[in-house]
Amino acid sequence: MHNLTEQELAELLKRNPKLRVRQMGGAPADAAARERNLARQIAGQMPPKQARLKPNKYRNTKVYVYADGAVAKGEQLPGAGKPEMVFDSIKEFEHWNALQTLARAGVIQDLQRQVPILIAPAATVYGGEKIRKIEYKADFVYVKDGVTVIEDVKPFDKKSGKHLLTKDFALKWKLLKAKYPAWIFQLV
Repeated sequence: MHNLTEQELAELLKRNPKLRVRQMGGAPADAAARERNLARQIAGQMPPKQARLKPNKYRNTKVYVYADGAVAKGEQLPGAGKPEMVFDSIKEFEHWNALQTLARAGVIQDLQRQVPILIAPAATVYGGEKIRKIEYKADFVYVKDGVTVIEDVKPFDKKSGKHLLTKDFALKWKLLKAKYPAWIFQLV
């Protein structure tokens, strides 16, 4: 990373008038904006910087399900104890409910969630270096018409017409398909 001097920054801004500059960390550069943010923090409208959590990868909202059937979206219910299930998104929670309906109707069997599937076992390679096993954790696994179905819930980009995938996920997904060719793999 290269830190610019004020003179270099001024020259860069002069050559590129549409360029906008913000202070590192995304904080407002001007004093008035800092004061407004501080006032909002004091008024309780904005959490202090230390309390802010890193946003989820796809800006999704977690869903917490408790033993008594209570469901909380976004944040856990205070005083409700430990959640029985945690879903990474509302879409995943809704899909789980749809799959449970299909299971109760007998359309699918052996419905499970968050199932670890082995891609490669732990090994010792040349020179004695040990590598850990590689696993994929499936959002949902079930059997339909005697065939194992693996489903993963991913956000869908309407503009590109594709699911949003990380490079790690895409690689694991391909390796799973190669290792288990008799299974059906679906993105929902």
